[in-house]
Amino acid sequence: MQAGERQEKWIESAQEYEEKLFENFESFSPYIGDADLADYIEPAKYYLLTLHYTPAEIEQFNGELKQDIRRALSDAKDQSYQDEWLKKFFKETQKQIKADLSDALPDIKYKLIDRLDAEDYFTTRAEAEFLRLEIAKSEVKKWLAANRPDDIKDPDYIDIFGDYALDYERKPINTEYIDYYGTMGNYDGWLDCFKDNQETTGAIDEYRKQEADKQNNFERASLELKSQFAAIAEYNQRYLKNNAKISRQIGALKSVIKNAA
Repeated sequence: MQAGERQEKWIESAQEYEEKLFENFESFSPYIGDADLADYIEPAKYYLLTLHYTPAEIEQFNGELKQDIRRALSDAKDQSYQDEWLKKFFKETQKQIKADLSDALPDIKYKLIDRLDAEDYFTTRAEAEFLRLEIAKSEVKKWLAANRPDDIKDPDYIDIFGDYALDYERKPINTEYIDYYGTMGNYDGWLDCFKDNQETTGAIDEYRKQEADKQNNFERASLELKSQFAAIAEYNQRYLKNNAKISRQIGALKSVIKNAA
């Protein structure tokens, strides 16, 4: 490709179009503050209680819990917003397709087999490149007679019809009006998002594991208390004139822990 040359690419399916539409989607996450969490904390705590985590453990990891709730609310609203937006967008697009076809095929009978706003479209035709159109050969010839009479006897007259009758300028949908009042999206599915992605239980499980590992683990105690002993020794040296009794106590405690292992 030469410098400055631009290559256009057709969107090949509704699935690809959806991906393009939300390629630069801005999540609602930055707009969810602590005040927005108030109504969701108790249900989240209740769910953790059903998993046999204690109120004290849940409270200890309250920061992780709030973060999980915030992420769940964001995920729920992001997804519901995109679902609502896309549903309305395809509904409006389908209306425009109908209007465009009526303009392109006046007085010609046809039937659209596929509809973008059909409930099952995305489960059956999401990757399809075209919407299927059903039209009788007699209607094709009727259009050719009115617009390209010399092509009626051509063996490829159906292809000619497709090339000319259906090769019209598609009118774009003004996406600014899809969510004109900014009311789309909700938190309804937040709890399912919370259950699927919360990390609070993992943090509590790790805490439990670490607490269990500390039981009668004198080697670990020696390592973890080492910095505290050093801090006491430094304090003693700086402020207590390196009091011999304190120094002996530190050494004795180190020895007790080491010998108890």
